[in-house]
Amino acid sequence: MSRISHCFPTCIWLRCTHPALLSEIRYGQRIIKRAHATATPEETIMLRHMAADASNAIRILLADLTAEYTSSSPLRRHLIASANTIAEHATTQLASIANTTIKEQA
Repeated sequence: MSRISHCFPTCIWLRCTHPALLSEIRYGQRIIKRAHATATPEETIMLRHMAADASNAIRILLADLTAEYTSSSPLRRHLIASANTIAEHATTQLASIANTTIKEQA
């Protein structure tokens, strides 16, 4: 099964149980989308800082979620693993944006 097939139920579950994490992931996705669009040097600098902050926030919230893994039911473990996959995909891209130098953007 693809990542997309797990995304919808996981997003619904996150919205109900961990809305802050879902909100940060969506915020990070908006930063990623904007960073891939044409941006001025000033915007690029701001996006780099925003990406770093969003990546850190997602990692902190994800750590709280994954701490529940060992004491969870099989379904909840599956949802936690799926949320981890979605979050890691976003944090990897955000970290890439945060670590991009100005010369690479030009």
